[in-house]
Amino acid sequence: MNRKVFLIIGGNILLLGIALACNIGGARQAEPGAMEPTGPIVSMAVASSLDDQGRLVDPAFTFSPDQPQITVIVQVGQGVTTPLEIVWYRVTDEGEEQLFTVTFVVAALDRAYSVGQNPGTLAPGTYRVRATLDGQTQETEFDVAGEPQETTANTGGSAAGQPPVAGPSGTTPQASPAVSAAGSSDLGAWAGLGPGNYPLVDLQADTVEIYPFLGYVNAPLEIPLDGLPAFYGTFQYFVNGVPVSNPFEYPVFGETQTGPYPPDRFPICEVLWPNGSDLPGTQVRVEASVRMVEGGSGSIVTEESVITLGDDTLAPRVGVISTPARTTKVMAGDQIVLTVTATEKRSGGPWQMGVERIQVIGPEGLVDSEDYQDYRGKACDAKSWEQTFEVTYTVPENPPPQIELCAIGEDFAGNTQSRCGTFYTVNVWEGTLHSESTVGGILNCTEIWDMQLVFTVSEDGTIQGAGNGNFVAQYDCYSSILPDHDFSDQATSLAFNVEGTADRNQLNLQLVLFDVQGGGFNGLLNYSLFGGASNTPAILEVPITALGTAYGNTQIRGAAENGETYSGSHTLELKCNNCEN
Repeated sequence: MNRKVFLIIGGNILLLGIALACNIGGARQAEPGAMEPTGPIVSMAVASSLDDQGRLVDPAFTFSPDQPQITVIVQVGQGVTTPLEIVWYRVTDEGEEQLFTVTFVVAALDRAYSVGQNPGTLAPGTYRVRATLDGQTQETEFDVAGEPQETTANTGGSAAGQPPVAGPSGTTPQASPAVSAAGSSDLGAWAGLGPGNYPLVDLQADTVEIYPFLGYVNAPLEIPLDGLPAFYGTFQYFVNGVPVSNPFEYPVFGETQTGPYPPDRFPICEVLWPNGSDLPGTQVRVEASVRMVEGGSGSIVTEESVITLGDDTLAPRVGVISTPARTTKVMAGDQIVLTVTATEKRSGGPWQMGVERIQVIGPEGLVDSEDYQDYRGKACDAKSWEQTFEVTYTVPENPPPQIELCAIGEDFAGNTQSRCGTFYTVNVWEGTLHSESTVGGILNCTEIWDMQLVFTVSEDGTIQGAGNGNFVAQYDCYSSILPDHDFSDQATSLAFNVEGTADRNQLNLQLVLFDVQGGGFNGLLNYSLFGGASNTPAILEVPITALGTAYGNTQIRGAAENGETYSGSHTLELKCNNCEN
């Protein structure tokens, strides 16, 4: 009997995979060196979506605030017995803020996915997704570009945005490699969790998972007696030309193509250090050949595949310890000491280039910086994984009402992350605004918004600040004239400036809307708070009830140009962070 053999070697953008698809009987004859066992979770990746073949679409670790959705993929191993749990978090200075959890049943070698959908505009910052299966936990991180929103009295900016919300989740089977019908041998490549794309690029550090695959096409072989191996598939792994495993073999029986099988896994630095490299661009080469058993005959098929470690697409994680703390009241001559740490993520992110620079920017420009050029091109443990830099800023004479200091970490790939803090030379108030607005007439509805605001009060009583808000709910919405009106087509988040005056007894605030995100309708606040067509915001009177606290409710009533009536109830609770008298 003649058999046609096709050798497929491929890397996987998620798994750095080579896969072996054949009918395998018995264990391999030699184990590769420096390998680690794979658990129920093989790897994780982040992309915009999956295509209809289960491959990653636009994989990345940094996304824009207008990204429609973000998809986290979990490659499942073998022997799973419990449901998979995937938990999404937003990472803040205070720690992790849990966003949502999905739990569902998976099978061996599934690709599981969980989608985080954009509710309007994604809030900038860092997000973490943690997967747990059969007692094993892995996590990955990604960034939404932009400065994370902090509560400050800045007078510019945009609506803060919102974190992702739960979208679809489930599994998709692992795709089989595409086998060409032409040629005595051919090279099948994987990219994006599926076959057929070149080049082979692995996106995620810090281990390499390799899947061997054998298929059949156009290489005649004589099959020996039934019950004996037809041939052996022999594999060996190399990193930048240096072998990182001994040759090892799979005995092949029968004729049915099967697979894929669990990967071999090795930490690339531990295998070859100090001569290895985990820098982007490092090449992992897999050589494979078919060896006949004694008594068999036919051509020997030899192939190789090169898998390249992907680009560094995630900025260093930046942390700042400030003395005194952010939002503290300072005066001319005071010193503010910032201890800045920039850290590259070793695992659960892209292959890293290392921290290149830390700098601190103030109102006058660059305060100080430090470069780490001696680490350029260093790999593994010699890489610039973490750097710490201490900077002292002296408050100048005649300082502005607020001083913003920003620490910026940059890696050798040019990715940057910044963390900013604001200090004040005047009194600072912050608090919440709860609003319920009602419209009556052609449209009838009541909606609820919750807002946060921060503002400064200068020595002459001038108020300057900013705030943002999110839509909470609506009720009693109907229209006898327009029964098909979609009340849900409205704003979901907004941003505004805070203006006004203050004396010892009362704060008089006006909120000036400048950014709206979401649906086509700006919301009922447009009438009852921001002034509607007249662009004259309502004045909110907030009595100072004690030293450093203020509370007040303002009722607004009026009529729009189309004759509809509107009303609003706006309750403010405020406190002064640094009032002394």
